[in-house]
Amino acid sequence: MLKKTKKILWATKSFLLTPGVTLLEPLPGSLSSASPATERVTGLTEYLKILFPMALGLAATLAVLMIAFGGIEYIWSSGSAGKKEQGRKRISEAILGLLLTLAAYLILRTINPDLVSLNFKIKP
Repeated sequence: MLKKTKKILWATKSFLLTPGVTLLEPLPGSLSSASPATERVTGLTEYLKILFPMALGLAATLAVLMIAFGGIEYIWSSGSAGKKEQGRKRISEAILGLLLTLAAYLILRTINPDLVSLNFKIKP
C-alpha cells in the first residue's frame, strides 16, 4: 500500500513540475481562453453560454461513471441477489438521468433553438 501511494505521489509531482503545465488555465472553448485583455465575460448571457454546455457534459460524464460503477458492482456481487439488484438499479437510474438530461435539451431545442444557444437578443 505504501509503495502504491509513493508511486501516485511521484507521478503527480512529476506531472506538476513538467514545463508547460499551467494549473489555473482557462478551459478550452471558453471566452476567456483567447486573451484576457480583449475578451472578458461581461454578462450573464456569456457566462451561461460557457456554463450550459459544460453542465450537459458533466451530467453525461457522471452518468457514464455511474453506469460503470453499477456494472462493477453487478459483476462483483458473486451470487448475492441484493447486490446484483443494487447494481442493476444504479445502472437503470443513471441511464434514466442521462435520458432526462438529453430530453430536456432536445425539448428546448425543438421549441426554439435560441433557448439552447442562449441568444436573448430581441429581433425587430
